Amino acid sequence: MSEERKSEELHRDYGNAHLTAKDFIQCREDLSGIIVAPFDSSKAKGVGYNFSLSEMIYSITKKRLVPICREAQETYFYLQPHDTVLALSYEYLKVDDYIAGDFHSRVRMTAQGVGSTSTTLDPGWKGMLLFSLNNPTRKKIKILLSTRADGVVKQHSILTLVAWRTVQLERGSGANKAGEYISLHLDNPPMRIDIWSELASKPLRLFRDREYQQFIALVDSIASFEAKPSSYVSWADSLRRMLTDLHIAIDSKKNEEAIRTALINIQSVESLPDSMKIRLNNLTSCITEDNVLSNGEDLVTHCSKPAYQKKIELSKREIQYLVLCDQIRQIHENISQKVPTSWHKNLWANVWHYCKKYAGVILATLYFVFLMIIGKVINNLDYWQELVLAFVPIIVSVILYITIDKK
Repeated sequence: MSEERKSEELHRDYGNAHLTAKDFIQCREDLSGIIVAPFDSSKAKGVGYNFSLSEMIYSITKKRLVPICREAQETYFYLQPHDTVLALSYEYLKVDDYIAGDFHSRVRMTAQGVGSTSTTLDPGWKGMLLFSLNNPTRKKIKILLSTRADGVVKQHSILTLVAWRTVQLERGSGANKAGEYISLHLDNPPMRIDIWSELASKPLRLFRDREYQQFIALVDSIASFEAKPSSYVSWADSLRRMLTDLHIAIDSKKNEEAIRTALINIQSVESLPDSMKIRLNNLTSCITEDNVLSNGEDLVTHCSKPAYQKKIELSKREIQYLVLCDQIRQIHENISQKVPTSWHKNLWANVWHYCKKYAGVILATLYFVFLMIIGKVINNLDYWQELVLAFVPIIVSVILYITIDKK
């Protein structure tokens, strides 16, 4: 049998089982099959899509949230020796009932010493995911979360999703049997809030209870989180109405002027993301001065075709997708506000950061101490009492730093 014939037989028997980078990008274009929010085409490589971690990272060994280091060019955390952490994914994932997959560690991560990670993706999943990382070595490992360059933040890839279609084959035949997909009932809630809640339901702690209460507050805020429309998608509701008006004008066979007016209104919407602009440009490119297209069709005939109806549907899906991305952004902002932070690599660097932040209080304290020393020289009887009072500002600032700044 020739090589070409063998290739044809294999393709007929197994079909395009694994999704390639091109398939992931096409799914983003069609907003169907497998949807990643937010989507980054540079993360679609080979036969997989690379995923990143959010800042919600919990140490199983120390039983508290891991401090996040935020510096000018990068954000990262340290995976301590012999520690295992649970981390929420940065991306939201939604897959149809005919797609499954699994996650694998990237070689770059295992080369650093991070233990191999693998977990499955069930058909029908939707939500953010929960990953675990472990450090079997004797040294701490720096895990990069994101980098900044020219004002642009880029998430660092940690794991790779490999996905495939779960189409069943007819017995005794190489042809795909249409409509027979694996459909599972999932009882795992999005973001695995069930696991987070279990970790946050332990008895009250005697030591390091502040860190534990901080973790509980974050879990509660995630479990009850409700996104509110923000300025990023302030145009969404009005654009939805315009697309609905266009659909009604086409379905009711109104005159061309009504359709043209609806398209002009859509064309006038401003402050849109680039992906939405592309959708709307494809939708409104049919507007001409005489309402007659280059192929001689009138506007009503052109807009009534299934291909044009699909463009309207994709525009509506794009709105939903961008609103979803905005909701995910709000979740990450909520997490960033509540996780503990560590500004630099070591204790002295953190002390220096603290000194810069409270420079005014420290200088005021030193000034009072100086006055107390002068009081001692001139035999002030209340010297020790005033010396203690001199340190009150710095003590209060430290207490506020511990109880408020790190919440």
